Amino acid sequence: MKNDNAPFPLAFGVILALAPLAWPLVLQAAPEPKFYEPLESLRAISPGATLGAPSALGEGRVGRAVLLERRTENHFRDAEWNNPNSKEWIRLNGAKISNGRLELSRGAMARQVVENLEAKKLYCFSVYARATSGSAKLAMEWSGSEEPNRREFDLGTEGKRVWVFGRSVGGSGTATLTSAAGSVEIEKPQFEDRVSFPTSFLASGKRGVSGLTWKSGEALFDATEGTASFWIKPNWIGETSDNGMSLFFLMRDPSEAWNKARSAIQLNVWVTDPSLRDWQYAVNLRVSDQKGDQKSLMVPLQDWTPGWHHLAVVWNLRKSGDGRVILYVDGEARASADHLPLQGMEGPTWMAFGQGLGGYLDGWLDEVRVYDRELDAAAVRELSREGGP
Repeated sequence: MKNDNAPFPLAFGVILALAPLAWPLVLQAAPEPKFYEPLESLRAISPGATLGAPSALGEGRVGRAVLLERRTENHFRDAEWNNPNSKEWIRLNGAKISNGRLELSRGAMARQVVENLEAKKLYCFSVYARATSGSAKLAMEWSGSEEPNRREFDLGTEGKRVWVFGRSVGGSGTATLTSAAGSVEIEKPQFEDRVSFPTSFLASGKRGVSGLTWKSGEALFDATEGTASFWIKPNWIGETSDNGMSLFFLMRDPSEAWNKARSAIQLNVWVTDPSLRDWQYAVNLRVSDQKGDQKSLMVPLQDWTPGWHHLAVVWNLRKSGDGRVILYVDGEARASADHLPLQGMEGPTWMAFGQGLGGYLDGWLDEVRVYDRELDAAAVRELSREGGP
């Protein structure tokens, strides 16, 4: 027999009565991104976006994705020292070329003049060097930069790539190599533009600048607070390299030096030494306000596995003393700082994914979103579940 006094109908009626008040909260729409690029083809579809030199189109985290690899341009006329009689390199004090290598005993040097350099453009001079036996020291110098540019490197018998960089004054520049101690063997010199560290060696030719970029003569958006969300599938997980990988860059003035840039966000990766849990094997984030004051965060990479990873950078610099910066990896806040004295950020004129100050992603990129607001943890977590369980 039906019990008309049972509590269930009354409770159900109360729920129905209250439902109109709660329902809008449950179905509240997620904020629309200011910029969105799904990367479903080898051409960007987002207004104002440019997809430069993608290497391939393949399976993405959602639909399709693009592969972004390195760019390089070697300005040396004789790159590999294959010709022992090369006149491109001026050899002094006993320097010689043998078996495709430049050999420098203590005090020996070699130099080459590189012409037609653009003023204010960033250039990097690098070589692969080792001590012939025991230990040695190599001095590298590039004359032709705005500031004096000379460094010395301690070498063992295991080779490594070493470099100097700077902005050209224009015209020509001279690359010089000197053995400051011991005997040195040198291979694969390269002199590249638009980079502050070397990409992998390329004897000749040029690969285009890869990356997804937005550029404008005016501010792209109000970046005082915001969120950048994207997926990457790196080629470098589990590997080591002297190269830096660029993930996300946002800058008011991209001509400013990376370590002095104002109103800038720089997210990059170094994988030089997996035994270290510091910036040398980590995702590194640097946020600068409109005055150039900075905050840096890092997330070690030792626990990363091959495959897709979601990254999100969240920032809010509206109020000095209450600034916030958070770096999310796969939906989890892995590094954060609050109550920061940073205040304000002028709108960027340049924004890039998979490219930045000469670096490159060397991996797959998918589902790029940029918001002009600070997303909360729940919203970032939802984005990190996209295309998967």
